[in-house]
Amino acid sequence: MPSDQALRQSERDFVKQSSLYAEFLAEREEILRHKWLESERLGYDIGFERAVLDWIRKHRDGWRAHRRAQLSQAAIRERSTAMEVFLAPGPSRGRQQIVQAAAALMELQGYQPSERSEASTPAQSA
Repeated sequence: MPSDQALRQSERDFVKQSSLYAEFLAEREEILRHKWLESERLGYDIGFERAVLDWIRKHRDGWRAHRRAQLSQAAIRERSTAMEVFLAPGPSRGRQQIVQAAAALMELQGYQPSERSEASTPAQSA
């Protein structure tokens, strides 16, 4: 049975690896930046509580939308790179694998294929 210290350490590691914690840290960093800028502009320390409320009211929605766009673009780039490596010349790949990889890439980039009837597919019309 793991010791209490080992259990606490594994819980801390889990929290540090969570995307929710990463978003919390990124938002906190933006609030601290806002606090510094506003304090400099006004000539005195506005305090964390005022900075939080001001940042939420003025900047949070825009920052979150920008952050979501950044994260989704990063995920697409990461997966596109993985697909390029997969599709690179090398050992022969089966047609089905290539089609699946291309479909996954198109789905990631927001492509929605149109519905086609079963009779119009090339395999069945031949």
